[in-house]
Amino acid sequence: MKNILPLLFTLFLLLSAEVVLAENGPATLELGGLSQPKVSFNHGTHQALTGDCKTCHHMGVGNGGCKGCHGRDGRFADATTAIHDSCNGCHAERAVAGSDACGFCHPGAVGTTESAPSAGPGGKGKNRR
Repeated sequence: MKNILPLLFTLFLLLSAEVVLAENGPATLELGGLSQPKVSFNHGTHQALTGDCKTCHHMGVGNGGCKGCHGRDGRFADATTAIHDSCNGCHAERAVAGSDACGFCHPGAVGTTESAPSAGPGGKGKNRR
């Protein structure tokens, strides 16, 4: 019994740390890079601004990411369109200056979200829930 208590305590600490990391997610994500330069997405800043994972992760965090549903079988918009709709819609709602330019997220890119074929109809956030 004396030996099992420290083991259980250590196990409890490890599981608690894993839950905290899972709830907070990574500080920065590298996204895309297929047709435009990669996006260095500051997840920590966006998480602090929204305060709620479901603002962006409409189906929850543990669903295998956007590609878990989007683009898998054609029932939903592909992941690129869904991400653009979500980001552009949220930035438009909050009137984030300059966020309609591709270079706002994709350093060195030219064009606007209105001209991007993957941005959906004006990037107005139709997939956000």
